[in-house]
Order: sequence, then structure tokens, then C-alpha cells
Amino acid sequence: MTKNEEDEIKIIDKRRFDDDGEERDDAPEEEEASAPPEPPADVRDAGKEAANGQMPSVDFITFVLSLSQTAFLSLGLGPELEAGQSFPVDLPSARWTIEALEMLHEKTSGNLTGEEERIFERLLAELRMAYVQIASGNGEKSP
Repeated sequence: MTKNEEDEIKIIDKRRFDDDGEERDDAPEEEEASAPPEPPADVRDAGKEAANGQMPSVDFITFVLSLSQTAFLSLGLGPELEAGQSFPVDLPSARWTIEALEMLHEKTSGNLTGEEERIFERLLAELRMAYVQIASGNGEKSP
């Protein structure tokens, strides 16, 4: 590659629609997106208990699961609201909640039981992965 080719900036328009809202003839093909991970079973189960009027006991893990459920819902990964509808994706809220969980994990380091530590780390890993997939557009739900 020559010096001029290295300095050249190439812009590719990946929008499906033109300025008038019409679908472009030269629009790139949509890539098949991999599905984002489902919330862990313990997060889903806690939500089912609350829906049945059975509030889970108040302990550290329940608190962490509650925060992680909020993050999953902000990522649009929740139960369908009505036929074909789901929670809207709110990346700033999801990111804030994940960062709050990371801060809480850091502040409680060395004070958690082995089980609490494993659950917390697994939730953070799954939330981070889901966030990256949704934010990069590989896991966005189609309308």
C-alpha cells in the first residue's frame, strides 16, 4: 500500500433507507445476528416469584439479582409485554446499572461467600456479554 492509500478515508453508507424514507437499491444485506444470551434462570425465577405475589427473601444475592434484572430489562431482554412486544433497549441505563454492579462487586470483594462471589461474577459476565452484543448491533431484536 502506498502512503496515499493508507491516509485515505473510506466512508460506506450502511443505511437501508434514503433521506425520503425509501429503501435504497444498493443497501447492504443484513447480517444474521446472533441472539443475545437469556437472563440466568435464577434471575428469571426471582421475577416469577414476584409476579405470583411471593416476594423473595431480602438478602445480598436477591439484591444483586434485582439490579441485574433491571440491567437485562434495559437491554430489552425480558419477558414479552404483549404479543410481539418487548422492553425497549436503553443502553445508557443498562450501562449505568452494570457499572453500579461492578462498583458493588469491587466494594464487597473479600466479604462475599463463595456462592455469592460465583453468582455475582457470572451475572456480571453475562450482562457484559449481552451489553456488547446489543450495543454492537449483533443482538438487537427486530421490531
